[in-house]
Formats: sequence, C-alpha cells, structure tokens
Amino acid sequence: MSDLLSRPLLALARALGEREITARDLLEEAIANHERHDAALNAYLLWTPSRARKAADAADAAFAAGRSTGPLQGVPISIKDLFAAEGLPTFAGSNRRLPPEWEVDGPVVHNLRRQLGVITGKTHMVEFAFGGTGQNHHWGAPRNPWDAKAHRSSGGSSSGAGVSLMEGSALLALGSDTAGSVRIPAAATGTVGIKVTLGRWSAATPMSAHVSVATLV
Repeated sequence: MSDLLSRPLLALARALGEREITARDLLEEAIANHERHDAALNAYLLWTPSRARKAADAADAAFAAGRSTGPLQGVPISIKDLFAAEGLPTFAGSNRRLPPEWEVDGPVVHNLRRQLGVITGKTHMVEFAFGGTGQNHHWGAPRNPWDAKAHRSSGGSSSGAGVSLMEGSALLALGSDTAGSVRIPAAATGTVGIKVTLGRWSAATPMSAHVSVATLV
C-alpha cells in the first residue's frame, strides 16, 4: 500500500478538505493497488473503477466549490454484496441475482452517496451471510493477504471487506455483523471491525438486519 493510503483516515479527510490532495489522487492509488493484488486476493464480486472515478471527480468538484458534504467526501469505500445499491446487481453471495428492489440504495448507501463517498465496488461474502470462514462455492473465497503461499481464510461472512482494506483498494468497508461477520474478517486480516449498536444505523429493507463498518487501523 502507498504511503498516501497508509495515512490515518481522519488525516486524509482533513487533507481532502484543505485540498492538499484530491479524491482522484486517493482513488487512483486504490485502483493501482487493486490491479496489483486482485488476481491473487479476489476481494470483489464487482469492481467499478469507472463509476468510482466519476464519484471522485464529483467529490473534487464539490471541494473546489467550497462545499463540504460530510466526513466521507472523496473517501474510497467498498460495500458488501449484501447491500442494495443503485445500478449494481446484488447476489448476497448466491449464484442468482436478487430482485430489482435490491438494486435501489438502502439508507446507509444513500447516505454514503449523499456525502459523495466513492464506492469502489461490491465485495465477496459467504452465501446469504451464513458462515464465518469466508468460503463460497459459487464465487470462490477471497484469500487472506497475510500468506502469499497458502490460501488461508479471510474470515466471514464479510470476507471481501477485510481483504479490500488490506489490499488498499478501499479505506472503509461496509459489512454486516449478526454473529461476528465483520469482527471475524477484521481479526483474520488485521483490520478493525466495529459492530454498531442495533438501531444506531437504519436496517430498513432491503438491507441486512445488522450493519457494521470495518476500517483500517
């Protein structure tokens, strides 16, 4: 990971707001990291660099106009395949695309977009979030970045979330956690996983019941 993306998230947010760096700078570093590592790590079900570049440019335009849309403005963020997002298919780790209502922004994704956060894509997960090892027979399991030789578990069910952070393609990763599905991947990959108090963030359908966030140390 580059020195730029290794900086604390709060420091990056401050640098973005003061226009010391641009959202496009961050994103291009994230894209380069993904292109360097994804063939081995398999973090994403859907990687969307073109969409992300447009979002980063929108965030930079808002910064240039003196507009602050929120603390995640311009920050590269991956989202678990369990989250509904406009224009992106949702499989929930299964081999079948979910109905159209799962392609409409849920409240958390809507708030990310409102803040002009930069969504990098949808990360792999255990089928229907039922499992803690990260295995998926339909899409393959993301590889734990800490072992270049053996294919070790990245944890689950938010398996791709922790891997996306460690490969440096996202600075924030949305996952879900009912019984450890964020905390287990965080422990396995060496990131920080937080299960927020139920009700603190909206869990309105079509979103999972418990929403959490994993961030870099």
